[in-house]
Amino acid sequence: MSEKKLTFAHGLVGMFLEMTAADGKMDEVELQTVGALVRLHLEPNGFDQAARKQIIAESYDWWASYETTKDRAIAIFGLAIGMQKAISKEERIKIAKGLTVIAAADKEIAEGEQAFFNGCLDCLGLTFEDLE
Repeated sequence: MSEKKLTFAHGLVGMFLEMTAADGKMDEVELQTVGALVRLHLEPNGFDQAARKQIIAESYDWWASYETTKDRAIAIFGLAIGMQKAISKEERIKIAKGLTVIAAADKEIAEGEQAFFNGCLDCLGLTFEDLE
């Protein structure tokens, strides 16, 4: 398990990365979607291209540092719970919708992606009705 101190930006990228892997493979189209979503979420908050690249690299290192998917998911869910107080509901809805875009990027939604999405939705304090 990683000892690195993480920001919500790292948690966001980690969450997006985990969604790409939730179906058992990380497709290039999903990873490209992650890059676009990271820009969408972080650029308005003052993260220029160099800062976003650094956050992505640090987040990937953190994400890859976990030995099991379960441990990684628990860490991501913990960060998502913290986002409930730190990030507006509107922004959390955008994050959840981004997760659906990643899941559908390869034209299929696997059972693992659905399960991970449901966990994220719960930890973000959202319901399916919030996404409508």
